[in-house]
Amino acid sequence: MQLKSCGYSLSAIVASSFMLFACSDSNPNTPFASTAEASSSSESLPISSSDFLSSSEISSSSSSAQSSATQAKFQTWHGTDKAQRIKTGYDAGTGTSGYWYEVNDNSEGGLSKITWGNATTEQCKGVCGTIVLDKGTMTYNPFVAVAFDLAGKDAQGEHIAVDATDMGGICITYTSDYPPMLELVLDDKQDSLFAIATPNVSLSKTTTANAFNFKWSDFKMPSWATKYNNISGEEAAKQLVGIRFKVQAASGTSNFDIIEVGSYGNCTYPPPQIEDPKPYIDTNPNSDPNPNLPKTSPFETWYGNEDYYTYPINTGYDAGTETAGYWFTYGDDAINGASKILWPIDVCYEYEPGCFDVVFYYCEGICGTANFSKGNMTERNPFVGLGFNVAGEKSQTDNTLVSADASAMGGVCVTYTSDNDIDLILGLGEMEKEYDYNLPTKTLPKSKDLITKYVPWADFKQPSEGNGKKISAEEAAKILTTIKFEIEGTQGQQANFNIKSVGPYNGGNCHP
Repeated sequence: MQLKSCGYSLSAIVASSFMLFACSDSNPNTPFASTAEASSSSESLPISSSDFLSSSEISSSSSSAQSSATQAKFQTWHGTDKAQRIKTGYDAGTGTSGYWYEVNDNSEGGLSKITWGNATTEQCKGVCGTIVLDKGTMTYNPFVAVAFDLAGKDAQGEHIAVDATDMGGICITYTSDYPPMLELVLDDKQDSLFAIATPNVSLSKTTTANAFNFKWSDFKMPSWATKYNNISGEEAAKQLVGIRFKVQAASGTSNFDIIEVGSYGNCTYPPPQIEDPKPYIDTNPNSDPNPNLPKTSPFETWYGNEDYYTYPINTGYDAGTETAGYWFTYGDDAINGASKILWPIDVCYEYEPGCFDVVFYYCEGICGTANFSKGNMTERNPFVGLGFNVAGEKSQTDNTLVSADASAMGGVCVTYTSDNDIDLILGLGEMEKEYDYNLPTKTLPKSKDLITKYVPWADFKQPSEGNGKKISAEEAAKILTTIKFEIEGTQGQQANFNIKSVGPYNGGNCHP
């Protein structure tokens, strides 16, 4: 079964949003704005319910707030200042830019919402609260976002897009129990065109406030969506309506605090340093050292904790059908077994885009529980497997796997946890029968702690005599179709696993 990604309908999201202040206790069904902030953006005022106006008051009072869009460039917003409005530098003259508002799934059948925190407490350093995810009648995962507009709305209430190229990108300081993402909000026409996705970057869950920087070029359309529509982060920045901080996952709750937002490189909390979001943190003494060899293949190391929305794996060997790098599962059902993988979160099993992204999002990798059952199988012990194709399928109408000469990878690196040993197998597609399925294999040791292994081609061996036909790993690498991770167990056993990163031996950098 190949698992690709559930597309999320975003076309109705903006329509379901409403404006409110960071961490207010106000009625969430009414738009609000501060009298002082609507008329002047020169002060940072504490948030108070006495400052709120109705939506009609916003329209009448903000029309004279600015007569032109000429103003200072985007000024870093510090939540600790309790400023109710971000000085974006792009206001269109209506004084409606820079206010935080909620976006949720209510118009699509969901019941998700934000329970806002109290901005005057020490626990809330900016826009904070608890995201309550409830899918209601939705058929995909619920979502909630906090957003702001760069230019605001015109006199007719339409969102205005601006060229924000000169910002260079976005910096953000936050905490979040769930891994969120930043999305670029386009105008109504573009939002309709790219309804299934917009350029975004994935953020990590973190309980420690640190600043992260993203250039416009870092924002990408999900790989699964580019075949339908595509727009780069740089192009989106030229027609940008706003920025959305979004959490989408299975039903549950997640605390968050957006502490700082600015243009690229201009966040300062906490001083004096900005933490790199990709530190090497694998300290398991049983891990293999990185051989630090030159990168000789196009295969890009995949990190499950960062690439939720840049999935699939960029193998660099796609045959032109854009079907390489997607994770799939298999098991002993083909020989009358009954083993299966139990996922930690609901996934859709249809062949539609997006269904498996939620697993990466939840696990920061690909994780689950192998449930072993022999069923009516007599050939061997029960097993389950995962894998991805290196070059993909022959065409849109012919799913024959294409082989690739992946010799330049030099081997494979992987970071994982597993209750049982994992057999790392070099798949050969239709040629596997020729070798009696006796394929070059390397057994990765079980480990409850994160462990990294660098496996050169020379370490892969055929595990048995099979039909006597030999093939070395170096030979298999020249006709490689698939890289597989197979886990074997005993009747009734369960084994947890999580594959955190996969890359090439040459030039790869596997870590959690």
